[in-house]
Amino acid sequence: MKRECLLSRSYTGNPMTLDGVELFFSPLANEILRELKTALFTGEGDGTQTHQAGLCEGVLVMWLLAKEDRAGIAELRKMSREARARCVLDFYLDHEAGIDALKPEILARMESIAAAIVESEAGGKPRQPAPDSSPP
Repeated sequence: MKRECLLSRSYTGNPMTLDGVELFFSPLANEILRELKTALFTGEGDGTQTHQAGLCEGVLVMWLLAKEDRAGIAELRKMSREARARCVLDFYLDHEAGIDALKPEILARMESIAAAIVESEAGGKPRQPAPDSSPP
């Protein structure tokens, strides 16, 4: 599958809803999560966060963006890792069932991104020319 299709699928797909709010994994959400070095969304992140906490942080970012809470996003970006971890855990405590229900869809999108990273437009390795046949 072409890289563009894989990336497109990571930003589209089944609707994701948390407590009646439609969430979108968008390029903006992706950039924020990369800046925060969020585990799951950026591999291991900075090594201080579990993938489950990273998933919750990703949902929190998408939630804030969906609610157009730019001040909340700005505040989250300024927090220390420890303060942000407390904020993420509070959010998870408030939305545990909904976040756990979103996990398969988010993981499918992360798989699409991982596949897009290794896919390229060019073909595989260039083929070596066939050797000349040996003289009889």
